[in-house]
Amino acid sequence: MLVVSALVARRAVLLGPLPPGLDGGQWLAIGRGLLGGEGRSTPGAYAPLVPLMAASLAGLLDPIAAVRLVALGSYLFVVVASAVAAGSMFGAISGAAVAAAVGSAGAVNEPLAFGGYPQQVALAALIVAGWAAARLCWVDGDERQGLWLLGAGLAVAALAHHVYYPLTLAVVGCICGLALLARSSVVRTVVVRIAAVSAASTLLALPTLVTFLRVGYAPPLDAVALSVVGAWGYGTREAPIFWLGTIMAGAAALLLTPGGSRGSAWTFAGAALTIGGASFLLSGEPRMLPVLLVGGLFGVASGLRLTLDGPHPQPPVSVARERGVRRLRSGLPAVVVVLIAALLVLPGDRATRDYLDFYRVLDP
Repeated sequence: MLVVSALVARRAVLLGPLPPGLDGGQWLAIGRGLLGGEGRSTPGAYAPLVPLMAASLAGLLDPIAAVRLVALGSYLFVVVASAVAAGSMFGAISGAAVAAAVGSAGAVNEPLAFGGYPQQVALAALIVAGWAAARLCWVDGDERQGLWLLGAGLAVAALAHHVYYPLTLAVVGCICGLALLARSSVVRTVVVRIAAVSAASTLLALPTLVTFLRVGYAPPLDAVALSVVGAWGYGTREAPIFWLGTIMAGAAALLLTPGGSRGSAWTFAGAALTIGGASFLLSGEPRMLPVLLVGGLFGVASGLRLTLDGPHPQPPVSVARERGVRRLRSGLPAVVVVLIAALLVLPGDRATRDYLDFYRVLDP
């Protein structure tokens, strides 16, 4: 929680009293229209969750404070979802490392700057839904609790973002497919239940879809023409080599994981890498990068855990040397946290300042 608190507190300082970007005002206007108000932009159409949050908070606070709270809240959701999912799979230290990396990614911080709060909320929901589905498929924890978490994640994604909801469904479906390939006789019943929850969640997305079709809405893909290479450089400007290495290392770790050592972490990371990678390569959209980056991080963490916890046959050694090896292995995750701080957190902080300065409309 210290890592989460530090990241959010730093973003609060960088954000300042006046949230940058223009989209925050759009969420206020659309939310006001959904609540029956009138105005120049209130007839707009969008997934309702974030507009309703912004408009409801504006009724309790002033509009600027409401948008600022939604901005920080959406960022908090992403970091907390990453920390909780990774912490449950890999332990507290690795969970902190994953949360620090996700929270420092430019692909996560740019939406904070321009007002892409619905995408942030839906990304957090995707992580929760994927984590729950993977645990269900590998019978990690209580099934009823897992189904509730899955349903909550899918519901939030359906109500938050028209692009990330299909991505969430795709990640959950890929998780089920990977689990069936790995242990089909065990998970068939669970997969049927996951499919039922997923199908039910589509009812929440239908009103947004109908509204989009009625008003002729088209997602603004290719608003800025970028090649895949250009989109990669734009979306990972804080540390493109670090992120490329993370994705390659994560994919390699998953491919080299023996069948008997695969589990919920392997399934979730594999699905996020597959769906995130395919969506990014096909669209060339930087907005698709967060799912891919999350998959790479979870893949690396999965490989690291396997290396530390797996069998290590060794010739007989002295007790003192064995204790030294144990201390080295137990301290390795802490070393990884320090490396992430040096290689990503500081560059990510600079990139976040640049994003905020670029999108800032008013100076405090």
